[in-house]
This record gives sequence, structure tokens and C-alpha cells, in this order.
Amino acid sequence: MSDQHIRLSSPAPPHRRALSPGREAILQGPLERNTKVPPIQSEKVPVTPVAEVPLNLEDYIEPHIFKQLPSLFSSTSQIAYTDLQTYTTHALLARSTLFSIAHLAQRLLTQSTPTDYQRILHLWILRLASLSLLSLPLIAEAEAQALSDFNTSDVFRTKTGHSVIPWTLRVLLVKIQTQAHSQLGVAKYYSLAREARIESWKSANRSANDAPDPSALPKQRWETRLLKCGLYIAAMLSHIKDFPAAFEHVSAMLDSCPADDEHAAEKIKIMQVMALLCAEAGDGKHADEWFDRLPNYAADPIPETPTVLLEQAVASLSLAEQPSDDKIERDTLFTPAGAPLSTVVTGETTYFDSDKGGEANANAAAADNAAKCNVAIAYLYDGRVDMARLLFKELIATSFRFTDLIFSFCVLDELKHEVHRISEFL
Repeated sequence: MSDQHIRLSSPAPPHRRALSPGREAILQGPLERNTKVPPIQSEKVPVTPVAEVPLNLEDYIEPHIFKQLPSLFSSTSQIAYTDLQTYTTHALLARSTLFSIAHLAQRLLTQSTPTDYQRILHLWILRLASLSLLSLPLIAEAEAQALSDFNTSDVFRTKTGHSVIPWTLRVLLVKIQTQAHSQLGVAKYYSLAREARIESWKSANRSANDAPDPSALPKQRWETRLLKCGLYIAAMLSHIKDFPAAFEHVSAMLDSCPADDEHAAEKIKIMQVMALLCAEAGDGKHADEWFDRLPNYAADPIPETPTVLLEQAVASLSLAEQPSDDKIERDTLFTPAGAPLSTVVTGETTYFDSDKGGEANANAAAADNAAKCNVAIAYLYDGRVDMARLLFKELIATSFRFTDLIFSFCVLDELKHEVHRISEFL
């Protein structure tokens, strides 16, 4: 990938600053923060503004849209819509919890009133995020086909051009719909980033004399969305193992992030992604250096209370590879307190016994490493940097094959955000 495509977050070089505003806007990259120059905007006008027509999403809650999930955790007790707000990061990442969220979202979607579009869109985020974290890409992609026009149709835009589809859902759809075509995914994220940069400029230059726009958002919200696009682009680049381009891209994002208190959280998020990128590339030394730069909010180990032990045990099953057909009966898997993660039991039955042979023991070791990876993601998200660092170093030492670490981290962030918003849709 050329420098022209990699350094889209870098400041404009001196020889470009003398250009006319229109020409300068054309040359700017979509991730640049320069809001002094008006970006080039489309003259296209929405044909059917949603502000004039009641939005009916009947076609997006039909039962035939939803695919049957694997029987894993089929007997898991159903969780309530409100219960999710009490879940810790570890518990929320548990496979059993994610399956319950997916089932709950499907049930509530098919029971929804078609005109209650905000609730429907929120439930779709929960559904697709849980499927992504469960490593069920084919099911997620098949269901997302029904939502293919959410990012393109003018029906979902207001008179001012703003989409009523939540930004979280739009970025999730790009990830899910283009996972087999990563270059197309990168292009779509750049398109969303350009939209965010345009809206950021418009927000910063809106005057008190302008007509009120109820759908307009403050500049900071659009900058946050611009950041999110940049992180997903990094995830796409690491997904196709283009680590040099990914490193330069994230480095450019970090360089362009203002060094003030207002952007401190944003800068930490970028550094977390850089640490994950180093880990996924197998570069333990540089990953350690990035971990050193991150604030450690809770250096002490989590107290080993029965509740926490159960959360850690259940979280160990999150995002693991799908079991083979002969292990489908693991619907109630958990690791008892005091037992190693590689010893998985269901009731009185113990899997990976010594008489199962070397292949079973190898599978147990792989499951143990996958568990450590998922727990490490949860630790990093919660700011427990020392604990995340320890697990990632162990995994790198064993040559563990990381898969979509940044995607998992970003989608976890989307899921946590939507869980906190549940009360708005009750």
C-alpha cells in the first residue's frame, strides 16, 4: 500500500497549503482533522426524507431473516433485557451470555412494532455484535444481507442528509458484509470517515444564525466517529496481515491526535489498538513497550471470590473456536473453581481425559490459549494493563495464532455501549 493511502491522517504538507480551498479539500484524506478548509460535499439530495414519512421497518424484522444458531448453549437460561446492564466485561464476553443475547435480540425483534424503529435498530446492533463475538461470521453475514440498504438508501436520511441508522450499526455492517473482501471494507470505512469529517467541519462552522437542525451532532461526536472508522481500518489491515500498512496507519492516527485532556481517552484507545496490533503480529517486545505507555487503572489482581471465579471461567469460553460435532453436548460448560482452564467439565463428564489421546490434549491446550486471549481482551478493555500484558506475553511465547484481536476489541466496545443504552428502549 502506497504512502498516499497510508498517511491519510497526517497534516497537509507545505506545498499543498497554497492551493485553493476546493482543490485542497479534494487532496485531503478522510481521516484528517483539518477543519479550516470546507470538505467537498455531494450535491445529491435525499429523495424520500424520513422526516416526512413514518419509518416502517416491517421488512427488517421478518422471522425468515434469522438463521438457526448452533445447538451450543441451547439450554442456557434466558436472560432478561435489563439484566445485561449489571454484567461485567468478563461476564458479557461469555459464550453462554452472547448466545443468550443473540436469542433475546431475535425474539424481541420479531415481536417488535414495525414503527418502533429506534428499538429495532438497537436490537439489531445487539444481535450482530453478539454473532460477531461468537465467531459466527457466516450467520452474521447472511442476516446482514437483509440490512444491505441501511448504508446506501436515501430513505433512511433526513432532509439535512443525516442517516437515522445508528453509526454503530453502520460500522458493524461494513465489517460483517465485507469480511471476505477486506480491501472493499477499507474503502467503505474511508467513505464513512469522509462523511464524519464533513459533518465535523459543518458542526464546527455552524453559526447561531443558521436554521436549527435537530439531527445535528456536536463536533466532538463526529470526531469520535472518525476515530472509530480509523480503528476499524486498522482492524481490516491486520485481518489481511498487512501489518506494515496497519502500523503506519495507527501511528498516523496517534500523531494527529491532539495532546490535551479532551482527547486523552481517544489517545489511550489508539495506544491500546497499537498494543493489540503488535501482539497480533507476534512482536512481543514492541507490544510490551506500548503496554508500558498505557495507564494501569487496576494493577491489583481481581479478588478470587466465587462470583469472580465463575465469571472468569465462563469468559474463558468466549470467542473460542466452534466445537466439532462430537462435542456439541457442551451446552452447559463451565470451569469449576480451582480447576485449570484446560479441564472442562459438564456435570460428571470430564472432557480431555488422559485416555482421549494426544489430539484431545492438543485441543485442550488450544482451548486454554483461546481462553487466555479472551480474558486478556477483557482486561485490556477494563484498563487492567498489567494482567492483559501477562496473558498476551504468554500467548506470544507459545506462538498462539491471534485472529482479529482488534475487531474483537472494537466490537466489544460497541456491545458495551449499547448495553449501557438499554434503558432508553424499555
